[in-house]
Amino acid sequence: MSNSKMNCNTRVDVGHINISIPFQSKISDDLDRARHRHLNWIADFGLWPDKSTQAVFEAADFPSFVAHVYPWATGSELDLLTDFIGWAWLWDDLFDKSSLHNTALQELVSNIRAYDDIIEGKRTKIADVPMMAAFRQLINRINSIASEIWRERHCTHWKATFRGFEQEAENNARKLTPTMHEYLSLRRAAAGTDVCFDWIEAAGHFELPAHIHADPIFLNLRFDAQDVVNMTNDIFSADNESRDGNTDNLILVLTHHQSCSSRRASELAHEIIAGKIESFQRHEREFYTTNSYTALAPQDQVNTVSFIDSMKYWMRGSLEWHLRSPRYKSV
Repeated sequence: MSNSKMNCNTRVDVGHINISIPFQSKISDDLDRARHRHLNWIADFGLWPDKSTQAVFEAADFPSFVAHVYPWATGSELDLLTDFIGWAWLWDDLFDKSSLHNTALQELVSNIRAYDDIIEGKRTKIADVPMMAAFRQLINRINSIASEIWRERHCTHWKATFRGFEQEAENNARKLTPTMHEYLSLRRAAAGTDVCFDWIEAAGHFELPAHIHADPIFLNLRFDAQDVVNMTNDIFSADNESRDGNTDNLILVLTHHQSCSSRRASELAHEIIAGKIESFQRHEREFYTTNSYTALAPQDQVNTVSFIDSMKYWMRGSLEWHLRSPRYKSV
């Protein structure tokens, strides 16, 4: 990997955040019920590592994040999505902390590989801990409402996320900052947004035809949406990421490789996000003129539009949550 070492001890000041995402913002009206149930679900599985983590988690209000990015979801579908996102944050936090020590890398990778076994329906080579047991339940719940083709694609996306985590862990342990090109592919993988976009279909009780998922323009739509979501988070979380020793962050990548201030990096990041939104809108217009879309059956067209609209909810909803979450009140 053609990256270089970075000093992560300097405070990152991104200045005023003024991201404009021209898509509709909504929130699920089932949030309050889902939040209460979700916190009980975490407690029942014994997922709180300590009271401090529990306090941070509850203050951040991740159920509100889910209600913003899946505003159409209610009932058991919202519960499933909220449990997945809540679990993912706790899992990410656990492995972020572990990845900062070189001596833990081999054990870390071994633990991550156990999750490969779970998504493949196999027994793990190491004993199940609460995080694994919860993940196994989540995979079983979502697999029960999806087709085999969807499950295979979902499994592939989870594995890409896990491999991204492993690369991030290595970079963090060695204090290596990826290049911009490396950052894009690594961030898309490790952020797990492909997995989250899969849930649009499963929780929405529809599946797009395979040729839509393979369409180059549709894939570009997914890439654009992922980048907007991930880069928005990077701006808000840059100081936290730097302080915690994480290097897979757009602000840190730009600051390091452009040899500029964090404020200048933030300006550049705003410009990149604006360009990604324009690219998404251009690809959307182009996609609706393709034979891939126009030849679809009417219901498949409706479902495809719903999927694209849900990616818009993800972009705008994620921004709205970041603006309101106490987790980023210092930004």
